[in-house]
Amino acid sequence: MPINIVLKDQSIKVNLTEELTIYSVMEFRDALVGHLQPGVDISVDLSQVTEVDTAGLQWLLALKGLNVVQRVEFCHHSKAVIDALELSGLSGTFDDTIVISSEARV
Repeated sequence: MPINIVLKDQSIKVNLTEELTIYSVMEFRDALVGHLQPGVDISVDLSQVTEVDTAGLQWLLALKGLNVVQRVEFCHHSKAVIDALELSGLSGTFDDTIVISSEARV
């Protein structure tokens, strides 16, 4: 899974591409964990995620659990992410605005 992490001041912008599954979630975790520190906001762009399984959802839940010490936001949800959230009943769990683009509706 290609992961692009950009550090800027007190924020981390993460762009995930391809799948967020049991086969790639540890790579995502390992790439991000070294950058986690209290007071640093995290924004995760999910627009390029093509597949999500329960391991991917668990990692997103764990990451969102950091909201106590830092702001965590998921944005630009892909169709695969939206489908996984809806199927699992987690659509409202993250408190993020999910914008369904015309591409995601197909």
